[in-house]
Amino acid sequence: MLSFLLLIGSITAGFIYSSWFFIASLCILFYKLHKWYYYQSKPWRIVHFPMMRSYAQACGIVQNEADQNNKDFQFKKAVILMLDLLNPVKLDLSHEQIVEQECMRLSSFYDKRLIRNHLKKSNIEEDKIDSILHSIKNRIDTADNNYINYLTVRMVIASVLASQFDEDARGEYVFNIFNGRAV
Repeated sequence: MLSFLLLIGSITAGFIYSSWFFIASLCILFYKLHKWYYYQSKPWRIVHFPMMRSYAQACGIVQNEADQNNKDFQFKKAVILMLDLLNPVKLDLSHEQIVEQECMRLSSFYDKRLIRNHLKKSNIEEDKIDSILHSIKNRIDTADNNYINYLTVRMVIASVLASQFDEDARGEYVFNIFNGRAV
């Protein structure tokens, strides 16, 4: 919103004062176009960023409730609330069942086939794909509870992504989680 106001202000100033303000307008315009393209370029980005904002909101609500009741933070309650806040495309399962299903899928490395298909589309050699999948599996197997929670949130987002788009988008998203791009 602020950059939109800057854009309008610099265009107006360009008409009133100097054409140098048009250069500033172009810079702001290119910045806004870059941001728009970045967030709309891939299906997983369209779903990931709004859901992560919703998860941050859900964490705040759950933490506030926990503080008021002198209890600990409940992770699964926050994830379920994230799904409730966004009310994504209705799936065959309830929100609680989605969270449980994704926990099971994470422990069994359900997305191995999807990641393999995504890497094959990227023309990566088979032995390199196997080493990448092996390192991902090791990261999951040796993960502590905080990292499992981190992954569970993203696997729930991947489930919503697969329901809104397709399994290939889920595979690309899960690979980007482990690659460090989906933050």
